[in-house]
Amino acid sequence: MNWLEILNSTNEYSDVFRLLGIALIGMLGLCLFICLAVCVFSGMLPIGLALFFCAAMLMMCTWVGFKIVGTRKPAEPVDLEKLEAEGKVITEEFRVKRAFEVEEFEDEGMHLFLELEPGRILYLSGQYLYDYVEILDDPDMSQPASFPCEHFKVKRNTKHGWVYEIESLSPFMAPDEKLPCFSKSFFDKYDFPDDGRIFDIDYDQLKQEIRG
Repeated sequence: MNWLEILNSTNEYSDVFRLLGIALIGMLGLCLFICLAVCVFSGMLPIGLALFFCAAMLMMCTWVGFKIVGTRKPAEPVDLEKLEAEGKVITEEFRVKRAFEVEEFEDEGMHLFLELEPGRILYLSGQYLYDYVEILDDPDMSQPASFPCEHFKVKRNTKHGWVYEIESLSPFMAPDEKLPCFSKSFFDKYDFPDDGRIFDIDYDQLKQEIRG
């Protein structure tokens, strides 16, 4: 799980890390500005070069700040019908033959690999997948498992790719296997795959690569 995925999550701990990150960037920027000012006034650095460094620093801080606070998935419920009417939702429809699950590394969410056809595997991952698991121990939230299934639609934010909803169009289909966490060799080859990625690889071969 990379730093951006951690910052984009919506739990209470990520909020703390987000604020600490902003504070750290601000402190580093201030320290660099003071150092540049000292160098200019002492004649060690031309004013033009100092202005260049300041502009570069401002651009970097702006970019990092946007990554920290500008791409976070909203925690509040959204009006999906309104977003669809505004063209802000893309809907993808899939039919799959079978699926397997991979154990979480920390708390990044479920990892599901779904075979679309021989040699094409859809990868879905995130906390949102827990919205579709079976819940029996809480009467107020009790629900049957509804995903994965053979036929479904995924509704995503057109700009950022967030999944708003998975619409199951067929009965629940249990994964045929749950593998241990991704192996180092898998990460070396694929890094941390993006949610929604399609792997062009044989189903069983992908399992073997995940096992390492």
